[in-house]
Amino acid sequence: MNVKLLYKFGKREHLECLANGTVRFMPAKIYQNMEIEDGFESIADPLDATMFFRPAKLEWRTQGNEFQEHIKVNSAKYSPLSVNLLPVFCFCHASDNNMTYDDAKKVWQLNFDDETKRDLQEMCNKSEYDSVIILPYDDFVTKFGNLSSSGFKLAMDYVRYLPDNELHNKSEEIFRKSLLKQASDNAIHFLKRRKFSYQREYRFLIRNLLITNALYIELGVFDKNRFHIKDAIEFINGQTFYK
Repeated sequence: MNVKLLYKFGKREHLECLANGTVRFMPAKIYQNMEIEDGFESIADPLDATMFFRPAKLEWRTQGNEFQEHIKVNSAKYSPLSVNLLPVFCFCHASDNNMTYDDAKKVWQLNFDDETKRDLQEMCNKSEYDSVIILPYDDFVTKFGNLSSSGFKLAMDYVRYLPDNELHNKSEEIFRKSLLKQASDNAIHFLKRRKFSYQREYRFLIRNLLITNALYIELGVFDKNRFHIKDAIEFINGQTFYK
C-alpha cells in the first residue's frame, strides 16, 4: 500500500499547533478509558493495545521446578504497562486504495463511501471536532524520523482491522513471541477491531519511553504550502483534490 496523505480531525486551534510542529503523544491507556468514561462508543477503543488469551491449563511449579498443581485459565485480556504507556500519535491515512487520479486535472481525489462518511461525521460530532488537517505523508515521516537522533526508538505503520477471532489469535501470537524474545509486543498497537476500520489509522510510536499523560514534542514547523486545514464536515462530504 502506497500511503500518500495523512489527515487528522480535531479542533482548529489544536491542529494549528500541529501545523506549527507541536505533536501531542498520548499513552494507549488514555484511549482505553475514553469509551468507558465518556461513552465514546465506536470512537475510542477500550481494547486498544490489548492482548487476548484463549482458555488454557497451566502448570504451577516451585522455583525448584517441582510440579504443584494445574491451574485452569479462562479466556482473558491483558494490557501490560510496557505496552499501554508507550507514547502514540495517530493520523488517518489515504493511499492508492482510497484515492483516484484525475488525468485531466492532474490531481488526486480522496474518496469516502457513505458508511465511512456517516461514521466520521458521528466521530466529529461527539468529539466536537470542527476541522481537519491534511499533509503529505513524507513530510511528517521525515520529521518524526528525526527523533531517532535524540535517542528515541521509533515505530510506525498503518493499523490492520481484524474480526474479533483473528484479532484474538494474532494478539496471542504476538504475546507468545514476545515472551520468547522472537518479536516485540509493540506490534499490538497496529491491530484493532474491525468496527474501527473507518478511521484508517496510521500510527507513530515511541518504543523506549513510558508516559501516563500527554507528551508534547516539537518536530518543527511544516511548510505552509504543503498542508491544508479545512472544515471537517465539508472535507468528509466534499470532492477533495490534491496535487
